[in-house]
Amino acid sequence: MKKIALFLILGLLAFACQKDEAPEPFEPLTCVELQSGYFVVYNKSANPYEFYLNGLKRVDIAGGGSYEIMAPMGENSLKMVQMSGFLLTPTVYEASFMLHQCETLVWQP
Repeated sequence: MKKIALFLILGLLAFACQKDEAPEPFEPLTCVELQSGYFVVYNKSANPYEFYLNGLKRVDIAGGGSYEIMAPMGENSLKMVQMSGFLLTPTVYEASFMLHQCETLVWQP
């Protein structure tokens, strides 16, 4: 009886320790599937700027820095607002671009 119980326990342990098949590798969605494109924004100034895409603040870009962001196809509004280094009012740059599928547009205000 003890031998049968031991074999059952060993059998269950052996079955429980078997590895499952490896999951399928993750493949990120492409710009075609997401119906999107990209903006690359350069801050040519020595001062930092806030970057907005379609009215939403996305990131602060350091002076001389850049930022790449995926955006939906169609018309997109971009805005940069100077954060420091101004006397009375910050410099503000605004633009609108029509972005096509998988296109990369560069903006250097």
